Amino acid sequence: MDSFPGFMQHPANDFDEYFTVVQGCYTLVIEGRRIPIRVGEEHFIPRETPHAGEAEAGTGTIHALGARPRGA
Repeated sequence: MDSFPGFMQHPANDFDEYFTVVQGCYTLVIEGRRIPIRVGEEHFIPRETPHAGEAEAGTGTIHALGARPRGA
């Protein structure tokens, strides 16, 4: 797996990922772009999208992982 400075890249998942931040700030990295996700914000990561992330101390997130048929 490649990594970005300070981040470990996740493998490209075979499922979609959705999450929201309920406390603190989570920085998502996709294609080298740093995307800060703050309290009340959410983000959708399509399956097979390599990504990385870093949470500030005390950050809380809720993740939902889901599968969908290929081509859907």
